[in-house]
Amino acid sequence: MKSSSHRQERVLFLLLLGFEVLHLFFLILSRRLPLGHDGFFYFYMQYFFLNDVAINKEIPLWIPYVSHGISASWFYIIQGVFGPLAEVFLLTGRLFSSVNFLDIFHYGIFVDRLLLLTGVWLLSQRYFTSAFTRFFVASCVMASTVTMTTFYFTLHLYFAIPLMLYFGHAFLDTRRWRYFFLACNLFMIQMIGNIAYFIPVISLTAFLYFLFYALDQPLEFLGKIKNLRWGISSAAGITGGLLSLGILGALLLASKDPAWLNPGYGRNSDGTASLNIFLTYAGNMDFHKWLELLLRLSPSLDFTVYMGFLALPLVLFGILYSQNRNRYPILLTALILLFFSMGTWVSVFFYYTWPMMKFYRHLGLMVPLIKLFLLFLAGFGFERILVQRDTWQGTRKISYACLVSGALLVMVSIILIHISAHGQEASRTIVNFMTVDTSQTPSTFDPHTVSYRLKEASCYALLTGLFFIFLPLISFKKSAAAIILGVLIVNTADIYGYYCTEINERSFALNKDKYKITAFSPMPYTYRRLVDAPNPREIIISSPIKFLSLYSTTNAFLFQDALATRFRTLGHLKPLYDMMSAFGPRMVENPAFLKIAGSSADKIQFFKQACFDGDDKQLASYLGSPKYKGNLLFVSGKQTNSTLPCSTQIDLSANDRIKATYQIVKFTPNILELSVNVPSSKPIWMMYADVWHQGWKAQINGQAVPILKADMAYKTVLLAPGKNTVTFAFTAPGMIFLEHVIAVNALGWLIILLYLVVGIQRRGLTLI
Repeated sequence: MKSSSHRQERVLFLLLLGFEVLHLFFLILSRRLPLGHDGFFYFYMQYFFLNDVAINKEIPLWIPYVSHGISASWFYIIQGVFGPLAEVFLLTGRLFSSVNFLDIFHYGIFVDRLLLLTGVWLLSQRYFTSAFTRFFVASCVMASTVTMTTFYFTLHLYFAIPLMLYFGHAFLDTRRWRYFFLACNLFMIQMIGNIAYFIPVISLTAFLYFLFYALDQPLEFLGKIKNLRWGISSAAGITGGLLSLGILGALLLASKDPAWLNPGYGRNSDGTASLNIFLTYAGNMDFHKWLELLLRLSPSLDFTVYMGFLALPLVLFGILYSQNRNRYPILLTALILLFFSMGTWVSVFFYYTWPMMKFYRHLGLMVPLIKLFLLFLAGFGFERILVQRDTWQGTRKISYACLVSGALLVMVSIILIHISAHGQEASRTIVNFMTVDTSQTPSTFDPHTVSYRLKEASCYALLTGLFFIFLPLISFKKSAAAIILGVLIVNTADIYGYYCTEINERSFALNKDKYKITAFSPMPYTYRRLVDAPNPREIIISSPIKFLSLYSTTNAFLFQDALATRFRTLGHLKPLYDMMSAFGPRMVENPAFLKIAGSSADKIQFFKQACFDGDDKQLASYLGSPKYKGNLLFVSGKQTNSTLPCSTQIDLSANDRIKATYQIVKFTPNILELSVNVPSSKPIWMMYADVWHQGWKAQINGQAVPILKADMAYKTVLLAPGKNTVTFAFTAPGMIFLEHVIAVNALGWLIILLYLVVGIQRRGLTLI
């Protein structure tokens, strides 16, 4: 058993791949939807982007349903489109417009998980001689990666890291620069559609790993660096790598909208977090979160920790008794990240020294990334204790360690079964000890559910404990493979049983009517913003989603242009903020605000004249005056010949509104086209209650015209007498170009990923 046969390698990898495929079919056939929180956020934002591609054949740059209109560029980075498959759909989505988006969504997550599985398996080939060990590590990583309520910290924080490290080693081992390019390009893929502030964490992780690798084997590392080949291939590899990072940087810059205002939730105006916020935000700084390792249930929406009872003692065995030096870079990286996640001096050090780290603030939620490295350490323990069983049989210290580990697990089993007999008290104790808000948990910690799951945990803890107790007495000479296989079967049942249970608790099945809502659909134009407008799509966020946090961007999925949202606001543009500040906190009770905001009147409004005032303070005094009835149009921005300064004696109670017949010709997120007949012999002003932004361009009858800012927030144009065809179009050619480049790049990664998977099946070991 010193090395794995190709057949064994293929079969074990195929088993893991088979589970992913079967689970994909289950999610699709049962029509599972994320329960809420960030998982549902991922779902509906991706729906909005791809729906526009499928229906309108455009990449959306504007979201008209959120905060009276908001630019979409920020959402490209934060999570609007994520993963290689979703990026490819930006180019080809129109070809799949007949496929329900929920199915496409699950296919995309499958590709992301396949990238993780392939990376873990290939990186494991560097560390472990046995395919059994690789299966153990990969199964624990995949089954402990539980998504649905969030895809941030439970998947996209680390899903490309194993493959990145594999390509880094392949570059040093083979001196082929294409691996350098692939590692850099994969870093870009990891970040596209992810949280931007993950960049310092992911880059720090890769840096620490290779730093400790170099320090552990300095002569070997320096020798590999000295033997690098320089020439055309190196120039191409370095250029490609830098170009990949440059594209990521360009996308970050393009997505930065100076008009965007984020509520912050502890952030400074430039997006950074203070040291205090950095060290404390989101809590979960102590060891309470690791209690999940013994409970086999996860109360947190943002991360999962459980990785199987078998892995717990094997982590220590891997640290203490493995004879493989490759464990040191992994161990030291895990330790640094662990102390970093706890708000210690390590956190303070990297806050001040590591580039961009001041933008990060979720220290306590890094446990899934730490867990990834712990499972590789457990792999070293698995190989030492099981695969290399003959090398330590009779060694007292390892035998005693097995007995102690087994006894502790049996004790845990007894405690769990005792707690499970008191379901109500157990639920309350777990919630209090782990400081969990029960209103924000995937499971409401129903006493019967908690009791049942603790009994399951007790059973697996007992089986694992008994195995370790009897391990020193078991002879491996004739039946080593059978024993290891039996252990893997129990562990796989344990960890995948946990995974399936958690996924089911964090998602729910749609009936046929709700499933139709997730199909691609035309986006309707809303003539007015009503406070409580009926919306047939809202049925999908009824129970059980309504019990979890939802964001204001939910309206993008509902196609609901709301006057005010009952959901958590992620941000809005500065012009809207300025207007709301002028009206004050009770603006929704102000008839003038309701009128110009398109609630008591249409969003398309007409005025016989407008007055110009470039002083925002003066404009705010007009809008905030109790005399103002919402019947005058104030414009600002770049003054034209058609605007006159506002008179100091202006009558704020006057009425300059006129009626005009108009018809909406075309509406998409990026375009509004309408025809209007001007009834007078003089030019009039048309105001569109959609937020003004410099990216908007306007044409009237095919001629470009300036767009002025109306009432501090919206946009307005001057119409000539007679029939006018007015077109508003939002443009961002740089963003469109970058998205097409990234989509083509993502298509290449789908091909590479397929090649790697086929390579594992055909050759066992894979190098491109």
